[in-house]
Amino acid sequence: MRFKDKIRLKKCLITAALAVLLSGQGIQAGILKLQSITPFAVFNSGLNLKSGQGINSVSGPGAGVVVKFEITPHWQIGIIGGYNNLTVDQPDPIPHWNWEFWNRFYGNYIRDLQRDSNYVADLSYQQRLNVIPVLLMIGYRQNLGSRFKISLNLAGGIYLFKRTLSVHERWSKRFPEKDYTFSYQFDNHANPHSGNIPGILTELEASYRIRKFTWLNLGLSFNQFFGTDKEQYFPFKRLLQMRLGIQFTY
Repeated sequence: MRFKDKIRLKKCLITAALAVLLSGQGIQAGILKLQSITPFAVFNSGLNLKSGQGINSVSGPGAGVVVKFEITPHWQIGIIGGYNNLTVDQPDPIPHWNWEFWNRFYGNYIRDLQRDSNYVADLSYQQRLNVIPVLLMIGYRQNLGSRFKISLNLAGGIYLFKRTLSVHERWSKRFPEKDYTFSYQFDNHANPHSGNIPGILTELEASYRIRKFTWLNLGLSFNQFFGTDKEQYFPFKRLLQMRLGIQFTY
């Protein structure tokens, strides 16, 4: 891990520790109370994709929830959790996957079959990256009248991930003596790759009150990950998120 990444990771851990400390002090003092619960949908777009792997894009939807506790009228701490299901656009993923079954046997088997001109194979690839953030946050809120409010949030924690690859194979074999072509198709699933990676999130959040205790919530988040060079199968260094949710205040 580079020196700059170590400094950023320390800041992330300090932020998380501060949130826990403030939470404990607030509970002991009896001043920490549930401020809001916000279920949300999110669109994700990966930034700074890893070079040398032929990845064109990583994007997709997600969902989650933010639970905030009020410390003062302006300051909150909270927990962010979610599930993101991203599509990885990589035209030729096999050389980068370390798939032993394919490398040792199946790739050669396909090449041998296709030496016979009566066999035709069409291969397409589908990759998914599932990301589950588990973050502690601290935020500052400013009310703008009775219906609007904006917040600036900083969070840190762990992102769990699992990356999967399936190969959709469409085969046909021609029987020239009978003038007949037999076709079939199936999915071939590679071994998945999973892990966890630390990161921080900065977010600008805006809310509009639509009912007494209900707010329309919009957010723009920027996620920075650390140690991505050691995680071969985590495909980007940064993640941009656009969020839409409904906030219930208490």
